[in-house]
Amino acid sequence: MVQLHPNHASADDLAPLNETIHRLRDHGVPRIVVFGNLPVWQLPAPRVGMKLWFEKHKLPQRTEEYLRSDSLRADTLVRKSLAGQDVRFVSPIDALCDAHGCLLSTEAKSWTPLTLDSSHLTTGGSEYLLGRTAAQIFDEDTAPGRPRPLAFGPPASAARLH
Repeated sequence: MVQLHPNHASADDLAPLNETIHRLRDHGVPRIVVFGNLPVWQLPAPRVGMKLWFEKHKLPQRTEEYLRSDSLRADTLVRKSLAGQDVRFVSPIDALCDAHGCLLSTEAKSWTPLTLDSSHLTTGGSEYLLGRTAAQIFDEDTAPGRPRPLAFGPPASAARLH
């Protein structure tokens, strides 16, 4: 399996993505997963939370305020460009966003940030997203979006990698 991640795709960015997919196919790669865009914020997501706290005196778990709509459009654009190809498309937007906005936090009560900045996941955010998308990434015939329990070992230290 090869995983591709088009970052903030525009129509101009799709030709190289499609060329990469064709080259992978030509080299016999049997399964290709394209991971779509994360929701991107206009400013670091923890700052979005603080701004909303100061402005509205509440700390929402999800919002559409300060969300960059181009990140949502990019996800749709990539999905459409892959239609008809034998490629699995996994949408973080589908997993993290709904009609009320996109997640700022993995938990409502403790307000654990999903991202460190405008679009890079925290460890908790990574675990949350993987729990929401693992079935689509790794299993052929499972329902999309169903959370899957995860078990993570301790992170590898530099000493253990050598």
